[in-house]
Amino acid sequence: MEKRYRIIALRNCVIVLLWVAGLLLAVEAALSFSAKKTGKLSYDDAETAEYLRLEKCGLADILTSEDEAREIRRLTGRSPSSLQASPYPLIDDMPSTADNTGAVNIVIIGDSFIWGDSSLNRNELCWRQAEQILRGEGYNCRVYAVAMRSATAYEELSWLKNGVMEDLHPAIVIFGYVYNDLLVHGYDYEEKAGEDIEENLGFLAPVKTMLPAIYERLVDYIDAKTVYSKKYGDRYAGSNIAVPEGERLAYYQEHFVKELDAFSQENGLPVAVMTLPNEPRSFLLEELYKPLADVYKGTCIHYYNSLNAFRRYASAKHAANIRVNPKNGHPGSATNRFYAEYICDFLRKDFSALLGENAGTNLNSATVAINECTPVGIGMTKISTNGTETKYSFVYPVPDEPRYFYDLEISPYCLTEPLGKDHIKLSFENPVDIESVALEGEGLRSAEIYSTVIDKKLRYDTNATFPFAKADGIFTPSNGSAVASLCIHAEFDDTGNRELTITI
Repeated sequence: MEKRYRIIALRNCVIVLLWVAGLLLAVEAALSFSAKKTGKLSYDDAETAEYLRLEKCGLADILTSEDEAREIRRLTGRSPSSLQASPYPLIDDMPSTADNTGAVNIVIIGDSFIWGDSSLNRNELCWRQAEQILRGEGYNCRVYAVAMRSATAYEELSWLKNGVMEDLHPAIVIFGYVYNDLLVHGYDYEEKAGEDIEENLGFLAPVKTMLPAIYERLVDYIDAKTVYSKKYGDRYAGSNIAVPEGERLAYYQEHFVKELDAFSQENGLPVAVMTLPNEPRSFLLEELYKPLADVYKGTCIHYYNSLNAFRRYASAKHAANIRVNPKNGHPGSATNRFYAEYICDFLRKDFSALLGENAGTNLNSATVAINECTPVGIGMTKISTNGTETKYSFVYPVPDEPRYFYDLEISPYCLTEPLGKDHIKLSFENPVDIESVALEGEGLRSAEIYSTVIDKKLRYDTNATFPFAKADGIFTPSNGSAVASLCIHAEFDDTGNRELTITI
């Protein structure tokens, strides 16, 4: 009898284990499926998107050592394609149809959060959004972005002193504060090295191998629990997060705050510093920002801590767009929209005289204009504009054909998610209403077109895609209002001719 009970118990254990295994496999499959259906980049696609973004801006920071990256910045200035050396990285390679005659110049200076790490449409970055908002309200403003990945506050201040002030004649300069701004290249703080969170989770290696999607969620959960706690702890020591305390804080006060304050007073230049939080629920950021309020007291610098205002973005409706993609914590479209609105709010409140007279009408250009494409190397060329109709030509890339950015192979040389197939992305300078699109090419066999739009309630592009219907060679959108971008997948015959003409 006892043996029979043992057999039954063993059988039940096996059944339970099989049920648990089945459940885990089901959860793994669901998580893997949802990662590809969120309207965002998949985990696998995120790295390709990052390199396409780097190629677009002509920068190689991610591919080089820190010293080499700084040398590239020094030598290339704005970008290698601009053929103009500059002591500061002005983002000026986005064609514009706006009439900026007599515009008030506003300059936003920062690092990767302003530069737009991994962003596929720079029109949704905070500085472009701020310009659209102000011009839409009738203020004739031009917002310039001067930014570079991994830049520190001290580099940013040097840009202002060595070119930005003289060349751009800003009415006001806004510095974006990120938690690595206090790090100084070559300055030794003798910090103990932090342990990476994944190193502490070595015992979960089998889960990582067999159930990668579940493993990703576990890591995110544990990481979030650490970030949301009020103790930032040893795991951030020696990382790219600079805790503002001790010698580092004193150095920041002496070499950034005091020097910026003196420069501002000497030149009569209004200056603001604004925090750029990337997680609305983070207690860590609260601790990191807390010392800064006292640092700016007694100076003429306006300090704005936007974290409390950002907490309203903690709701589920914004969750998919807080990050730029699932593998990258840089600002997504929701976060960039928040930054832009926050900037416009304090400009109207505290610097209304600088904005100039309000024209009382929308000053954004009504021209249908594509000023951004991914990948960049498709030879996008404007052919003509006739009333509200605009025509462009480009060459659809061969997705599997190797392309190289410095020594790195970019493959595929196209986006793949969220459509699940190769495609290119064409983005508009200002959102447009589209009635129809024509796509033509001698070698074109078939095509699919999708749009991403500005959500009317959320006020930003959620990157959800809406398919176009096709009849008699004409594509008509299912949602043609406030279109931000077009995503195009095309297939060709064997002639090798991949040149296309698009009429919008």
